[in-house]
Amino acid sequence: MLALLRIARFGLLACLALWASSTMLLAVSANATLPLSAVFFLINSLAGFALLPFALACVVPQAVVFLKRRLEERSTSVSP
Repeated sequence: MLALLRIARFGLLACLALWASSTMLLAVSANATLPLSAVFFLINSLAGFALLPFALACVVPQAVVFLKRRLEERSTSVSP
């Protein structure tokens, strides 16, 4: 589980770097030819969509652990 979380974090960072660099290239290529701008836009879109599964893989396990702890705290606390 920990190894999968590390892979997900690495993938998230890699996709984020690709998305950021392609966004920068897209901004620079605004004065470039149309096919070049289209290629950078496609790379930017694909990198943006690729971020979603990696982000979910990082956030969901941590959210599950957090909710389990909260439920355990509620079940062990004694109400007056």
